[in-house]
Amino acid sequence: MTRKAKRLLFVFGSIVGILIFIGAMIWISWPTIRGVYWDEKNKDYILSNKTAELNQIVFLGDSLTDAYNLDSYFESDIKLYNRGIAGDKTDGVIARLKSNVLEIKPSIIVLLIGINDIHSGRSLDEIEKNYRKILDMIEEKSPDCEVFIESLYPTNTTIYANSSDYWDEIITFNDTLQTIANEYDYVFMDVYSSLLNGNELNREYSFDGLHLNSQGYSIVSEIIASYINELTVINNDNQS
Repeated sequence: MTRKAKRLLFVFGSIVGILIFIGAMIWISWPTIRGVYWDEKNKDYILSNKTAELNQIVFLGDSLTDAYNLDSYFESDIKLYNRGIAGDKTDGVIARLKSNVLEIKPSIIVLLIGINDIHSGRSLDEIEKNYRKILDMIEEKSPDCEVFIESLYPTNTTIYANSSDYWDEIITFNDTLQTIANEYDYVFMDVYSSLLNGNELNREYSFDGLHLNSQGYSIVSEIIASYINELTVINNDNQS
């Protein structure tokens, strides 16, 4: 092997080593990063609620809600408040439900939570128990509030590796959510079916096989507006 080839091999090996190291550090530190983000968003919402109006609509959930630019998709005579936190789970929603949501006495809550619980390996029974705690808190503190429960969304294995591992759990838990919604006299919205292409999330609606792009959010918005009279969908033909 020539000296030049050895030098190139050394440089290549160094770059690979650095990338592996960076990836390992991100993997190790991710729970801390996510925790810091959760804390900051939680504080932001508590602060925002000091000037928020009462009896409005709150969207509550994880990254799928956090990234949902509501004002770009809906017109409404009442205000829309986004209370999503990326990476959140059902226990996180329980912890912040009162301060982030119930303090402003919403007339409507749109709830989407649970996919991160499934991805983390939490049992469906435990997720259901937490979900019921969330709904019990809403029922107790805001008995006149209407709750619209979104189904969990599908995933796409071609761009999100190993997501097929969760397909059965997502389908099963969506059935559970429909049962829970009926039990609490809340509304269940089947968003899952409209996002499918075959068995998977339509890749045209997502940039990573899990999260939605503008086209995906347009589909979701149409479904939500069909259930909630207070919402009208903005024409999103020009969104990229």
